[in-house]
Amino acid sequence: MTKYQWLLLAFTVSLTGCVVDDAPPVCSTNSCPQGLYCSAELTCEFDCITDEDCAGGCNAMGQCMAWEPVAQFAVSWDLTEGDTGSELAAACPGTTAMVVTQNVANQQQFIDLFDCVDGAGVTALVALESYDVWVSITDEAVATTYAKSFTQSGSLFSDNQLVPVDFTFPIDGGFFSFAWALEDSAQLPVSCADLNSGGVEIDVTLVGPNTLYADIFDCTNMIATTDKVPIGDYTLVVSVLDESDLSIADSEARHETIDYGNHLNDLGVFLFGGL
Repeated sequence: MTKYQWLLLAFTVSLTGCVVDDAPPVCSTNSCPQGLYCSAELTCEFDCITDEDCAGGCNAMGQCMAWEPVAQFAVSWDLTEGDTGSELAAACPGTTAMVVTQNVANQQQFIDLFDCVDGAGVTALVALESYDVWVSITDEAVATTYAKSFTQSGSLFSDNQLVPVDFTFPIDGGFFSFAWALEDSAQLPVSCADLNSGGVEIDVTLVGPNTLYADIFDCTNMIATTDKVPIGDYTLVVSVLDESDLSIADSEARHETIDYGNHLNDLGVFLFGGL
């Protein structure tokens, strides 16, 4: 309640006669003017005037609201570019860093906007819960995403706690993740050892310049993520290799994209049958 609201309420009191010079009238729950309430002493009165009068704030009835402990995340973001393993610090590709704090239990999201060049910011106060936190680098209108961090989880345990969450992610490329499964002609699982497989290869070709990016993974991993590839449109093929790194089986070609910095495009499971 603001001081202006309090003055209006006080003026209402003077008109209604709820407060008199010597003895306040006896009231019941619903007999006080709007903006006042009936106290334990059965008089119409305020419990507070401004939010500063109560730990939990002052409501429109002049009553102190229940206090709820809250806390914040101190979020930082470092942007990179360049070859994997030798990345360099990168300038912001957009003006805005949008920090999303999502309640794990009910999925409610709280959004805070910061200047990207600041490199850090403190979120608004939220209840003591567990949250998923991530950062997106966008334009000023938050309409275009240039890069996005992976998600980190954090929990708030005590009132006015400030929990640090630090992100480092690239702005110039993303990743493909995928898994594979092997079956014989009877659709029964086949092991990599049964095939004497030397690995599983993914070839991704950037449409336009036709630049090829290839990664080979141990067949027994059954899941993998490529090195970083530039933002753009791709044609890709996954192959099961023999012990001489020659193809035993190839997937059908697929068209996929890396849309923004640090985009992780999950390709799902490639099933190789009839092996």
